[in-house]
Amino acid sequence: MSSADPRRRLAETRARADLARRRFATALQNTRRRVAPERLKEDALLAVSDKVDEAKQTVRKSVRRHPLLAVSAVVGGVAIIVWSPARQLALFSARASQIIWMNRALWRTRK
Repeated sequence: MSSADPRRRLAETRARADLARRRFATALQNTRRRVAPERLKEDALLAVSDKVDEAKQTVRKSVRRHPLLAVSAVVGGVAIIVWSPARQLALFSARASQIIWMNRALWRTRK
């Protein structure tokens, strides 16, 4: 063995170690960037906005497919909010359905 061979192997080993250190440092920086609070916030906001856009599209499609049902729902909602008799009727209906639900066992046929 010549003295150049161990030096060459040592230089190659050091080069591989330096490359591994650089790769590790790059991976560490990428991971830090990925889990940074600003990045996580941006990702969460993007995901929420995507879901909201998807919900809007679904509502638009439903309204286009069933316009009469959509108009009825809007008019009913406005009536419940604005018109007192409709609000009282809705509250009475909700209370009645709650009482019926709680006493449903009384109306079941017994065998």
